[in-house]
Amino acid sequence: MQIFAKKLRFLMEQNNVQNKELAILLGVGSPMISRYLKGDRMPQTKKLAIIANRFNVSLEFLLEKEEKDNKDSLSLVQNIYGQTAVELLTAFSKLDAKGQSHVLGYALGYLKCETEQKKMSAAN
Repeated sequence: MQIFAKKLRFLMEQNNVQNKELAILLGVGSPMISRYLKGDRMPQTKKLAIIANRFNVSLEFLLEKEEKDNKDSLSLVQNIYGQTAVELLTAFSKLDAKGQSHVLGYALGYLKCETEQKKMSAAN
């Protein structure tokens, strides 16, 4: 149950889904969602199918006990962020530590500039 709880928490965070929203979708109370997230309870099969559909993942992914290999993780990344993210992660993983540091520094700098530009555009 803990694996499911971790995956559900991750999917909810990545998709900005609140407990109440998922509770409404599943037809349960918010306390039941909290139990799912703590690993105290497991949803019924029908509710698992609704969760899988909502987050665009397979039932196998939700119920899998161990990640078989990196392909499963990359598949999740692709489901959430798209193929470009998979290509970026694959390329990034091939870099040495120094290269990864440079790429990360560039990306963070770019994001900072982009954020500032958006703020300036909104102010005008």
